[in-house]
Amino acid sequence: MPPDTPDDHSADSTQPKKPTKAKPLPTVDELLHRIEKVRASALVGVLSTRDAAFQLKCLESLLRFQQKREESGHAGAAPQQGLLDLCRAQPELLNYVEGLLPEGVLQRLVQELGEDGHDAS
Repeated sequence: MPPDTPDDHSADSTQPKKPTKAKPLPTVDELLHRIEKVRASALVGVLSTRDAAFQLKCLESLLRFQQKREESGHAGAAPQQGLLDLCRAQPELLNYVEGLLPEGVLQRLVQELGEDGHDAS
């Protein structure tokens, strides 16, 4: 196909975007695996100690959250309210939960945290 010819997917750009669906919350095992990867990355110097510490703090908060959900038997339920409460308490988690919350919910949370004087970025 010549470079100036639109391909079959060009019509997608004129379609209204569908609302983004939240991804499932990582399981305890997945979070433990991510924690180990961050620790290994810091050990070999791929991540700075500061970056690793920040990522570990966030991942460990999510791990505790998910462990509580699994222990209470709510692991299959939508975690939105719990994640919102967690982010209100620890705004630095926003980057980690970005794909776990629907886009509109995340935007409202960022606005709310910004209005409260938190740095939401």
